[in-house]
Amino acid sequence: MTLFIMGGNAPPIVAYLMLRKYGKVTGFKAFMKIAFDVKKPFAVYILVFILIAAYFGIPALMGSITYDFPIYIAVLSIPVLIIGGGLEELGWRYILQPFLETRFSSITSALLTSCIWALWHLPLFFIPGTSQFNWSFGLFCISIVGMSFALAVIYRISRSIWLCIFSTH
Repeated sequence: MTLFIMGGNAPPIVAYLMLRKYGKVTGFKAFMKIAFDVKKPFAVYILVFILIAAYFGIPALMGSITYDFPIYIAVLSIPVLIIGGGLEELGWRYILQPFLETRFSSITSALLTSCIWALWHLPLFFIPGTSQFNWSFGLFCISIVGMSFALAVIYRISRSIWLCIFSTH
């Protein structure tokens, strides 16, 4: 569990340290304001809904996703999932992706981000008790590439890391 907690929190911690080092934030409160800036145009929230619906809906329609619990449980677990993994987007989408885009195209940057993101999660596939333990790493990588492109689009259009955090869960 220590590795799980460290891994889930390292990207936002590193993002905070980098933003502090380069004077982009003055403290933790300013950092949280960036992370949870929910005031975005309604049209952007519609785009996020469409991308999430496509990401989960297409596999569900194809029969590859089954639900063993009511949908309201998924909705109620959103706050836990944001804290338990969504904050990683502060590292991946707010720091890494824009940095890569200064050197590579958007497509290459999204692919590189997805590769790093997948490798970051690789240890979870070997730790009993994590949700990834029984998954296929290959299928996970495919889903990460799709999610990485969707999040890149969301961030590019909205400039909102909050929408990326929210979209991952």
